Amino acid sequence: MDQLQKQLREKIGGKKYLLVLDDIWNEERENWVSLKELLIGGAKGSRIIVTTRSFKVAKITSKCQPYVLKGLSDYDAWSLFKEIAFEQRYADSTDSAFVEIGQQILERCGGVPLVIRTIASTLSYKETEQDWRSFKDNELARISQNEDNILPTLKLSYDHLPAHLKHCFAYCRLYPKDYEIDVQTLVQFWVAQGFVKQSNGAQSLQEIGTIPLSIHKLKHLRYLDLSCNDLEILPKSICKIQNLQVLKLNGCFRLKELPKKIEKLVNLTHLRCNRCDDLTHMPRGIGKLTSLEELSMFVVDRDGSHDGADLSELSGLNNLRGQLRIKNLRFVKNAKEKFKTPILKGKQHLRSLTLEWNGDNDDDDNKLLEDLQPHPNLKELCIDGWGGDAKFPSWLSLLTNLVHIYIWGPNKFKYLPSVAQLPCLQDLTIRDCYELEYMDDNSPKGSQGEPESFFPSLKCLDLENCRNMKSWWRTTKPIDNDSNEDDPTVMGTSTMAFPCLSTLWIKNCPLTSMPLYPLVDDDLRLVNSSSRPFKQTIKMKMNAKTPSCSTSSLPLSKLKSFHVKNMEDMDTPMLDEYMQHLTSLETLTIDGDCKEMELSAPKFQIFQDHTSLRSLSLENIPKCWQLPEWIQHLTNLQELRLLHLPNLTSLPDEMRCLTNLQWLDIIGVPQLKERCIGERHLSTLDAEKDGHSSSADLSMAFYSSSISSAEHSLHYKKQRP
Repeated sequence: MDQLQKQLREKIGGKKYLLVLDDIWNEERENWVSLKELLIGGAKGSRIIVTTRSFKVAKITSKCQPYVLKGLSDYDAWSLFKEIAFEQRYADSTDSAFVEIGQQILERCGGVPLVIRTIASTLSYKETEQDWRSFKDNELARISQNEDNILPTLKLSYDHLPAHLKHCFAYCRLYPKDYEIDVQTLVQFWVAQGFVKQSNGAQSLQEIGTIPLSIHKLKHLRYLDLSCNDLEILPKSICKIQNLQVLKLNGCFRLKELPKKIEKLVNLTHLRCNRCDDLTHMPRGIGKLTSLEELSMFVVDRDGSHDGADLSELSGLNNLRGQLRIKNLRFVKNAKEKFKTPILKGKQHLRSLTLEWNGDNDDDDNKLLEDLQPHPNLKELCIDGWGGDAKFPSWLSLLTNLVHIYIWGPNKFKYLPSVAQLPCLQDLTIRDCYELEYMDDNSPKGSQGEPESFFPSLKCLDLENCRNMKSWWRTTKPIDNDSNEDDPTVMGTSTMAFPCLSTLWIKNCPLTSMPLYPLVDDDLRLVNSSSRPFKQTIKMKMNAKTPSCSTSSLPLSKLKSFHVKNMEDMDTPMLDEYMQHLTSLETLTIDGDCKEMELSAPKFQIFQDHTSLRSLSLENIPKCWQLPEWIQHLTNLQELRLLHLPNLTSLPDEMRCLTNLQWLDIIGVPQLKERCIGERHLSTLDAEKDGHSSSADLSMAFYSSSISSAEHSLHYKKQRP
């Protein structure tokens, strides 16, 4: 306690502070005297505000007249009461009898909003005039008229709860005051105590838990949380807890196996084993746990030495919902003969599915992925490391409720089935698919020659490390070096554009032909990619034929963040021309051995009117000899990063104009380092204006890398007051 008091005095000593003590009930004067002694060290002007429902507390703590909060006016109080009391329409708000009784009850509420809401909510489920009158003459009449104590009135709402709900709320007393209760965990505790019972297969116990239906006094353990333990093997005795419903093992990184007789836990509904990375297999018989609603991970036995569960045991667990991750699919053998019953197709409640192969693959992978077709209700699908041949299963285009698709390689397929018509798809990520040549096997136009629905909901597209993908459609000829990139017949995509796309990342994908993206407004990243789609997008005309576009809009005019690195043919004139469209930019990164780019070129004025820019990064630009004069126009710039500019020798005087600059990061600029090395006495860089230190005062430090003598870095950070 002495240490805490010391820390408090140091915290407020000599400082002006405002301290709010809310809802205070302690009426012991000596306690307040002791507290005041701890708080007297603050600067003049410090204030302490105390809120309380006790006049005695107000008298003890206050040196001034207490401010007494008044209740609502009669009009406002009646308006609030009517809105809640008649909400269920059991009682008639136009019936004079209900109105008369309601106004009599309202008089007892003292204008306190919390009391009004509590009483009105209780009355909203009472159907007759007699019920309202009985409440007024009995329950309400027994409450003391003491205006200082509203707790008995509030307790009425608890007294009128059904018995099973009372137990649910009483259970909350296990938590200390002001504790932030995790709702999902609380509901599972209710389930474990038997307060909640499942009524039908269409609802999970959590869904019912929000509105409990029944209560039972249990004699056996039903909830067991062993998360984040160092256990390698669970005790066999766990399988004797036959009433166990929830078993949580999240973060047990050393756990190697589950109990072999887990099938005896016939009442188990939740088995969580996220981040149990050492699990080698699932116990045989797990497929008999037909009450399971949650199985976060299923691990295929690597070599069969553990006598583990076969993948086919999943076929009977059709009550699973939420997320399911299946690991080590590369160890599934004889898939062509093994699976006669659909494994995942019957799981209509499953929302997220992750399929992981985790390594080398064989010919069985083609048949296996076909057999792992999920139910159409699936919202999220992740396929990691599938090594099938050139054809991807066609069922992907049948999952019409998909919102997120993630496909990670390496793999062998060359194209995907069309997902452009999936109505709910918002997020599409394709990474490390080295053999992928095109995204869609279909033509960019439908069978009648008219464009089909094209990614109507897609917001985020991420294409990374697909080094063989040069065209979006199989039927579209990629542009070669001799093609006229401005000829729309070459692209075959002049009318095709993403209607809702806001984020686009293309990295290490030589795409020369793809749908255009004029509406991207959040984040555009083009790394080691062709400049042709970008040019086509900038040059396209925004008209009525382009989805969701107004005739006055310019392509990419609402883009906030742009990162360009190693884009072929990117030079100073091109960047200067195209950046004129990006009038809403807040973050810009130019990176990647741009040998033809010269930032200080006389005609290079891309930032002349970009007053919205907040962050600028210039990286790996050999021809950057000095920062250009136009940097002074970036008056709202807050962050500036200069990374690996080998020929930069100085910072311009125009930087004094950057009065909002808060962070300056300089790394790998050896010539600038050499100029500063003799100025070791310099500890701060002061940007002064009219003889006074401006808001751009920056602290400066030097760092030398131990890896290479050419690596030097300087970091400047705005000093806080």
